[in-house]
Amino acid sequence: MAAMIIWIVIVALGVALIVITSAIGAVGLNALVAAMISLVIAILAVRENQAAAGGGAGAYQLSATNARYMGLVWAWGAVSLVLVYNAILKWPEWWHFVIAFAAAAALCLVFANLLEAAAKGDVPGERVLKLSRILAVIQLVGALVAVAGLAIDGKLAFLGMPSLINGRDWHGDPSWVGSHVFFFGALALAAISAVALGSYNRALADKSPAPAASAVRRRV
Repeated sequence: MAAMIIWIVIVALGVALIVITSAIGAVGLNALVAAMISLVIAILAVRENQAAAGGGAGAYQLSATNARYMGLVWAWGAVSLVLVYNAILKWPEWWHFVIAFAAAAALCLVFANLLEAAAKGDVPGERVLKLSRILAVIQLVGALVAVAGLAIDGKLAFLGMPSLINGRDWHGDPSWVGSHVFFFGALALAAISAVALGSYNRALADKSPAPAASAVRRRV
């Protein structure tokens, strides 16, 4: 319950500050807000991941925790875009990204709930960890590609640099708020995915039989 309240406060505060800085055209401040909100979510996710792993949490709880924080990042991005591009700026393509973000957030939360439900069944924890590891790798790679793409194409207004691909200057383009949300949200997802991946690898290593034990079984 406490974690849910913290999540709601973070999302509400983050969205409000993104909208306010968008309305006054404060590019640098808008980027700073997006960076701080993403950093807070990433820190909370890493701390809870480490606490769960250190406390001997099962595979289901560990994977569900990471999935929920990933969903929180996607949800924050979706809500921010909806409010900014309906009330402040006009960008025709905004709804495409909102649909994708909302779908990703829903999938993460559904996956987390399914993990908790499956914990009561007989699905092996090792299988859950392997699936979660694959999803973390996919999200990590996708997030890093998005970060690199935005930087190379010059879509980060706070940097004020043109595209390194075609030399286009995106200054004044209404997509600047979305680019900030994409960039810093992707960094948060990359951080969460990397930490989650490390915890999955350690958990799977702990589940693997020791070499000596394996050799004994083979001789028998």
